[in-house]
Amino acid sequence: MRVCAGTKNPSKLEGIRQAFKEVFKNEDVELISVEFTSLTPQPIGLDEIVNGALGRVHASLSRKDCDFYVGVEAGVIEVMPNTYVDVQVTLIRDLRGRQSIGFSPGFQVPDKLMRLIVNNEVKELEEAVAKTYNIVNIGEREGVIHLLSKGLLDRTYLTKLSVLMALMRWVNEEAYG
Repeated sequence: MRVCAGTKNPSKLEGIRQAFKEVFKNEDVELISVEFTSLTPQPIGLDEIVNGALGRVHASLSRKDCDFYVGVEAGVIEVMPNTYVDVQVTLIRDLRGRQSIGFSPGFQVPDKLMRLIVNNEVKELEEAVAKTYNIVNIGEREGVIHLLSKGLLDRTYLTKLSVLMALMRWVNEEAYG
């Protein structure tokens, strides 16, 4: 099975690989990484996050030789005034044009990190972590969730959950028609 993903991020790619292997019980998942530059450095709001995931699917569609095309975008949503939750959104499209969406669990972003973004002192959450905690490139590795959860969770796991949610259409095809 060939899966094209609109990302070069190692933690996202591993989460995608794990989810596909779990759902399709197929150890032979060939993952093809396709370059995509996000529309915005830090998507804020559901529309921006979903559009980012859709852009990643479209980028992966440049390859015509895959069974599935995947876009995973992380971003923050303001759920109450000055309260932001980080989520990952996954969009998956197959060769037949069927598409599905899934979300990871969300976690609240600390005020001190969001303030840096909202006040335009940094462009994205990863930069806020670098400035606050002196940890660089956390998004390419274990993710902000690893830092905030003191190692209980990581970005690969959140990506896997988001991809699993999007794969429900293929897990239970009868329900989705």
